[in-house]
Amino acid sequence: MDRHLEVAEIADRVMHQSGGGKALLFTNVQGSRFPVAVNILGSERRMAWALGSESLREAEQRVARLAEMEPPKSLGEGWDLALRLAELRHVFPKTVAHGPVQAVVQPSVDLGEIPVLTTWPHDAGPFLTFPMVFSRSPDGKANCGMYRMQVFDRTTTGMHWQRQKDGRRHLDEAQRKIPVAVALGGPPVLTWAATAPLPPDVFEMLLAGFLQRRRVPMVECKEHSLRVPAEADFILEGWVDPEDLRLEGPFGDHTGYYSQEGMYPAFHVTRVTHRQDAIYPATVVGLPPKEDNWMGLATERLFLPLLRRVHGEIRDLRLPPEGVFHNLVIAGVRKRFPGHAHKTFHAIWGTGQMMFTKMCLAVDHQVDLCDNRAILEALGKNWHAARDTALSQGPADTLDHAGRSDFGGKIGIDATSRLPEEDSLPRASPDDPSSWSFDKSGHALVVHSSLPEGTDGRILLVQIAKNAAGQGMAFLKSLKRQELSSRILAVAVFDDAAALESGAMALVVGGANLDPSRDVVVLDSSRPGKSLGFDCTKKRPDEGYDRGTWPELIDQDPAIVERVDGFWKELGL
Repeated sequence: MDRHLEVAEIADRVMHQSGGGKALLFTNVQGSRFPVAVNILGSERRMAWALGSESLREAEQRVARLAEMEPPKSLGEGWDLALRLAELRHVFPKTVAHGPVQAVVQPSVDLGEIPVLTTWPHDAGPFLTFPMVFSRSPDGKANCGMYRMQVFDRTTTGMHWQRQKDGRRHLDEAQRKIPVAVALGGPPVLTWAATAPLPPDVFEMLLAGFLQRRRVPMVECKEHSLRVPAEADFILEGWVDPEDLRLEGPFGDHTGYYSQEGMYPAFHVTRVTHRQDAIYPATVVGLPPKEDNWMGLATERLFLPLLRRVHGEIRDLRLPPEGVFHNLVIAGVRKRFPGHAHKTFHAIWGTGQMMFTKMCLAVDHQVDLCDNRAILEALGKNWHAARDTALSQGPADTLDHAGRSDFGGKIGIDATSRLPEEDSLPRASPDDPSSWSFDKSGHALVVHSSLPEGTDGRILLVQIAKNAAGQGMAFLKSLKRQELSSRILAVAVFDDAAALESGAMALVVGGANLDPSRDVVVLDSSRPGKSLGFDCTKKRPDEGYDRGTWPELIDQDPAIVERVDGFWKELGL
């Protein structure tokens, strides 16, 4: 198989299968002697196994037992506490003199020998997508994070260190070139741990050791004193220089869009070591579902007990795959006082990497967060746009192309039940979901409209032919109350036909193209029901968009799709 697009197309098809599809091992990759493993964490069961458990629920309960520890009040409670603390004996990594990852030291550095994948046709080149990047702060605190790495040449890659990330902080604090090591492969828990949203200066290998009930063996690099996992498959040793910035990207990312190019520091590789039987690990990101959905689910479940410990009203949390991690969070809230849900919004926006969250939706803690109909019923019953919507601004993910660079709007929607002290407004009219009407004749721009399946007739999607600045918002403001059923909670307007293919696609496209501080309008403040309008169209330079060309949805090269079609049945996948 060809590492250029072909492996990615096969993996993408498998990831769309029920339950996440199979893990894949490509043993004959053109131009490299190393096999490629893809989708190793691409199911709930495999993700749980990687975390040392039989289920994510079991892993969550292990974390919860530690997070909920209290001083013992009796001898029995003291014994129980001792047993819980005993689990921490595996936390601290151990230094070893030798490790399998240093069995082979390449005589010279040539990154082309490693089968790094190019996954999408407009990617700037091949990218390392599963790297564990090890760095150290000037005061000696170790960090491991996962940052995509574009291969520039035989010895150099990009280092996509966003300004809010710990690796970039280490570089900024040092104000000089710093040693960096990149591990690839090894026990899969290490790869997941590199993505974990831990507090600053908490080393990710501590979490990996706790989860796998085994101290992580670490070995010192040969070029510098950084320690790396001894059981990894590859180690790339080198340096990152803050003075050497290079143009990186675009890259087809987990948002479903190509992330925009930007200037990032270069990583200079000075030595490569690997196992005798090394396997190169990779993943494919893009329009969900993908392997990272299951990694995100693990993060959601394992960090809920810790979030609950700090913010006790948050009883449950859901990050829908279509929300691509930072576009939507749904919280189950145990509400005690007026405005409690609004406090939750700001708690989420103020907690670690959740600061990037664009949309927060709060419902009562009894609501099943995986039941979309129940969530929509809570919205229809409890939520009123003028009273129950919070708008804010704050840090934005660099991959979010909708707002200003690294800064954007946020929206919180409170669909919790009203307390006696809170204003009480009439409930929405329980009319037939098929009774909605929309007169397209008065709107020349409208191309198509739909009520997507699974939204219970409460969300209206409209596609317009946008050809001038401001037409998305102007269309929303032109809607009159009598045109729509009172069941409709929101209207989202797009200029991309793909958004109307399904509710899931509407959420992906809408979340990516929306900046709440600019693109949300109250349509009807007099009652629950039809309330908010969302302008999810592409923004233009004459609308004030100054970040270059608006990115496009990711799509595979038709020639690659046709080629894989030709031998797909032979693969038995």
